Amino acid sequence: MLQHIWDDAMQKRCLREEKAMKATSFLSDWADNKRREDHDNSRLYRSHQSSTASARVFSSMNARDEVIVTLQNGRQGSCTCNNFQNNCRPCPHAWAFLDDLRRDGLPYFASFYTRAEWIATYRIPLPPVLLSTLTCDPTVLPPKIKVQLGRREVKRKEAGTRRPSQRQDPEAVGGTKRKRGSAAGAQASAQANAPPAIDAAPLKRGTGVWGGRWEYIVETVTSESVKAGSRRPRRTAM
Repeated sequence: MLQHIWDDAMQKRCLREEKAMKATSFLSDWADNKRREDHDNSRLYRSHQSSTASARVFSSMNARDEVIVTLQNGRQGSCTCNNFQNNCRPCPHAWAFLDDLRRDGLPYFASFYTRAEWIATYRIPLPPVLLSTLTCDPTVLPPKIKVQLGRREVKRKEAGTRRPSQRQDPEAVGGTKRKRGSAAGAQASAQANAPPAIDAAPLKRGTGVWGGRWEYIVETVTSESVKAGSRRPRRTAM
């Protein structure tokens, strides 16, 4: 388990570092996708500027969707929707204001959204470790298993593999003594009332008058029929 976790972590870090090195934009791939998404959503808003640092941004579809966007020092900003200051990147309302001012919104992104910080995250690699060189700590023990009181909870998959209940099939789980006795009596009476077994007899075939084929079979039903040698013709298809 430790080897699997370590190998998976090293492989992911290596792949992310290679992806960060191949990126060419100023922002990371995730931040660049968010920038495009928020910029596309900003087309639904209009801004009325009171100055070059503040404006009222409202939606042309919903009259209640209106906010106030404030820009500070060309690097920071705030919005009454709280997404600008909480996410540290321009929200769709801020993008609508920035487009009217014809300003670039990249300086308003925090430094941890940049590609340089993305590469620096994986700058220090994880050195491979041999499990044979690790020492076992005797104080580390497996967790204690607590047995839950009461009836064990049955999963849905386990319920499908269980045997039928006594109500569904009493004979499958044994049933009661009365039911077992009645079942045994019914079986004995069925054997007593069963007709005698019919012995196998050889078949005799012949050609009939109408061009069909006839089969004659001797059936032993009773002692009289055996003495008389009764035969019953049966016609089969060609």
